[in-house]
Amino acid sequence: MVSKMGMRQSFSRIGMPGDNSRSESFYSIRKKELKFQLGRFPTRESARQGMFQYIEGFYNTSRVQKRLGDSSPYQCLQNWSLNQ
Repeated sequence: MVSKMGMRQSFSRIGMPGDNSRSESFYSIRKKELKFQLGRFPTRESARQGMFQYIEGFYNTSRVQKRLGDSSPYQCLQNWSLNQ
């Protein structure tokens, strides 16, 4: 079914079961934060653009995360780069 839709199924790397839990966690958060947008995307392209705006415009740049020391992924990357 997946290949018929022109997609490739993804699996966790061998010995890395955390891969799947991280992506499930991300999509769970996204669903909770954007539940008000249900039905907002009339096409796949508009859904793709909405996902891009969420990830690049909010999640990576502004949304603080406890596991990253209460900073955003972008801030965490900047701090890491400065310390290298």
